[in-house]
Amino acid sequence: MGRTRLRGIELAGVRLAIEVSSSLDWRWPENELAALACSPLAPDMYVGVRVGRGEAPDWDPISYAFADGSFDVGRVGDDWLVVTHGRRRRCERVARFDADLRVGEVIIAPELAAARSFPLEQPLLDILLLHRVIRDGGLLVAGTPVIRDGRALVFLGADAPPDSPGRGRVAWQEARPPRPPSILGERLVLRPLNDAIRVHGLPGGEDALGGGLSAPLEAIHVVERSQTIHAQRLAHESAVGELLQYVFAPVHDPDCTARLIEVASDIAARVPVLKLARPEQKRALPFAWGQRQAALALASPALG
Repeated sequence: MGRTRLRGIELAGVRLAIEVSSSLDWRWPENELAALACSPLAPDMYVGVRVGRGEAPDWDPISYAFADGSFDVGRVGDDWLVVTHGRRRRCERVARFDADLRVGEVIIAPELAAARSFPLEQPLLDILLLHRVIRDGGLLVAGTPVIRDGRALVFLGADAPPDSPGRGRVAWQEARPPRPPSILGERLVLRPLNDAIRVHGLPGGEDALGGGLSAPLEAIHVVERSQTIHAQRLAHESAVGELLQYVFAPVHDPDCTARLIEVASDIAARVPVLKLARPEQKRALPFAWGQRQAALALASPALG
């Protein structure tokens, strides 16, 4: 049996161990993922990687599109199967995991191996993280976190105001490397623990919490546009409904619905959820010759 290499990475409290043969030389993507490398011991998920021509079985998956191609997700027996397709080649990666997404294997195409491609390149890493977070009793939501006195505020529905307390205090260095595309967009993880709800930032967003950083959650603000400014603390049932509107829920896994509702209910019971209304920001249009606005402003009014 040939020698193997084992590397670890931790995202939002989820630790992955990635094992490849010593002949498969791969690099971390040119982004902050490399900074999230950790010990591969005692992982939450174990991923074995080999090079080959993976083939999709005769199955009925749900297909999604992403920036560089498409991917299929579905069940084969009790296992989960994910097949990613590039724009020019079929079956770039075939990943098969057990029902709990704790142990799995990824087969990557020889061309990707030759390019030293990251074995869990997007969107595969996002899919695995989404399922693992939900199974661990957390939520992955679309939102913007900011820091105030060491605690996190989460804004849903709109970006946090530029002058929010603590905006950017935990920002990445100015000389940031380019971020990878993500099928999940701006996102963060909420994980209920015994003593607090923790907010975890993830790579790929422009929020104040980057990948690997976390803070206890103080409150959730649901922002909506209005003619007036007002704030209202939501009752528990309304708070759960608002929170669920921003949760990433895998349509290919309807069995997780009850779990998502239960976790959202727990979070809404433990931290305040407020609805904030603020006016639309009016922007002054830059003046330029040739614009329709400029022409109308300088034209003589019609007479008669």
